[in-house]
Amino acid sequence: MERDKRGYYARLDVPPTASASEIKAAYRHLVRQHHPDRGGSGSGQEIREINEAYHILGDPQKRASYDAESGEAQENRNDTLNNFNPLICRSCHKITAQPRYLIFRNVYSFLFFTTRVPVQGIFCAPCAKSVALKSTVITSLLGWWGIPWGPLLTLGNGFHNALGGRQDASQNDVLAWHNVNAFLQSNHIALAYGLAEKLLKSQNREIATAAAEITVLCRSNGFKPAGELKDPWGAVRSQAPLRLAILFFLPFVLSAFLVANHDPPPSRFEPEQREAASDYTSIDTAGGFELDQPSAPVIATPLATCATPPSNGTVLSGAENLVSEGHVLEIDNGSSGNAIVKVRDAVDGSTYASFYIEQGQSASIEGIKDGQYEFQVDTGNELDSECSFFAGDITGSEFPDPEYLAKEYFNVYSGEGYLYQSLQYTLYSIPGGNVRPVTTSADEFNSD
Repeated sequence: MERDKRGYYARLDVPPTASASEIKAAYRHLVRQHHPDRGGSGSGQEIREINEAYHILGDPQKRASYDAESGEAQENRNDTLNNFNPLICRSCHKITAQPRYLIFRNVYSFLFFTTRVPVQGIFCAPCAKSVALKSTVITSLLGWWGIPWGPLLTLGNGFHNALGGRQDASQNDVLAWHNVNAFLQSNHIALAYGLAEKLLKSQNREIATAAAEITVLCRSNGFKPAGELKDPWGAVRSQAPLRLAILFFLPFVLSAFLVANHDPPPSRFEPEQREAASDYTSIDTAGGFELDQPSAPVIATPLATCATPPSNGTVLSGAENLVSEGHVLEIDNGSSGNAIVKVRDAVDGSTYASFYIEQGQSASIEGIKDGQYEFQVDTGNELDSECSFFAGDITGSEFPDPEYLAKEYFNVYSGEGYLYQSLQYTLYSIPGGNVRPVTTSADEFNSD
C-alpha cells in the first residue's frame, strides 16, 4: 500500500518504511543541498516544501495520522483500479491479516541529557510483542538516568511501550478495511468476512456500514462462518504486566548490584592496625620517628558569576550579524528562570546571535537575515563571569522545528518594498505557551 498522499516521503527522498533517524538525516542533507546561502539552486518554495514534509514526518503522531490518511486515499483510488494488496509487517515483511499501526518510543538518558527515539509502523501481533519487549527493556535500562526528564519520560513512554505501543483505533480500522478488500479480491472469503465482522463496531460509521454490507453479501452467496476470527493481539496484551514489571525491576536490580559491589572508603586504620597502635610497647622509638603532617584542607573555589547582569533583551553575541531591515524573533519567557536564546544556522550549526530574557518578561531581536535557523534556549539564575552563559551545570533545550526565513517582495499602489517575517514563541509554563523545547546536550548548547 502506498502511503504518500501528498508526496512527503518523495519530497525527502525516503521510503515510507524509513526510520526517524533516516528521515532526519535526509532532511538535513536536502537543506544543505538546496539552501541558496550555501550555493544551492533551491528556491524559497522548495525549502518550504522540504520543511513542511519534515514537520509532518519528523513528528511520530503526525506521521502516523498522515500514513493512515494516505492509506485511506489509496483505498479510494483502488476502488476504481481494483488492485488491493494485503498489508505487510514492517519487521518480518510478511502479510499480516490484522495489522496495527503502533508507535514505540525508546528513551535514552545520561546525566543531564534525555532523548526519545520513535519506532513506528505497521506491525503484526508477534512482531509487536517482540518490539514492545525490546523497547521496554531499552527504556528501563537506559531511560531513568537523566535529570530532570529521565524519570518522567521513562514512566510515560515506558508505560505505553509495556502496554503494546501508542495506537489510534480509527487508524487501525482503516488498515483493517483495506485488508477486507484485499482478501475479497484474492478470494480469501473467510478472512475478509472475519475482519468485516470485527469492523461492525468501528467508530467510523462509513467503515461500519460498508463492513455490514460485506457480511450480508458473503452470506447471500452461500458463505457460512465457522466461528469468529481469532484475535492474535490478546497475547500482546497478556504480557503487559510482565513488561511493566521489567520497566521497574531492571533498574532496581542494577542499582542494587552497584550498591552491593561498591567498596566503602577505607578508614584511617584497619582493625588490626588500630589494635596494634594502642599498644605503646610495640612502637620502636630508639631510632626516632616522625609524625605524619596533616594535609591542608581542600576548599572548593566558588564559581565566578556575572558582576553586572545584562538587562532584558540584551544581545549577548552576534550583534554584527543583525541588519537594519530583517526578520524578527520575539520570545515570551514563561520558564522557571532567566533564559538565553541562541539562533543557529541550521545548515552548519554556527551561532548567528544570542540574547538574554528575564523570567516572566518578553524580548526580541530584529534584523535577522534570510536563512534557515534553529532556536535553542537555556534557563538559569546565575550567569558566568563573562555574562554570556549560566554558571554551573546546565540543561540545554532546542525548539522542535527549524524555521526558514525569507523576505517577500511586494508592489502595491502605495509603494514597493519587502515584507519580513515575525516569529513569536511563548515558552512553557505560561498557559497557552506554543512551544515546548526538546532536550539537547549542554555541550551542544555552549558550542559556537
